[in-house]
Amino acid sequence: MSTNRANITNADVKYIAFDNLTDDRGRPIGVSIARFESDFVEAPNGGWDVPAGHYYLVRMHATRAGQPYGPLQSSLNFSDLDAREKYIAKRLDSMRKTYTKKFKGE
Repeated sequence: MSTNRANITNADVKYIAFDNLTDDRGRPIGVSIARFESDFVEAPNGGWDVPAGHYYLVRMHATRAGQPYGPLQSSLNFSDLDAREKYIAKRLDSMRKTYTKKFKGE
């Protein structure tokens, strides 16, 4: 059965700038990390293909000078808080390496 998102709670957005990393226009490169929780409930005509339950969500988005840059990323659902935090740490490391290689040639 499909589900709908019933609520959004514990929303928090943090911006992280990668140290001394700027793009070709001199804008600081970073990422915004939106963490939130949500309950999904069964709904006959729901728009989500997610089992009903409580989830920890994250949406990470590249930034330039603290502003969103590039296409918006979908939020990802995790049934476990630790799994979400591990994903964030891994993704931050990957993004930092990608941008360092692209803009510092390392």
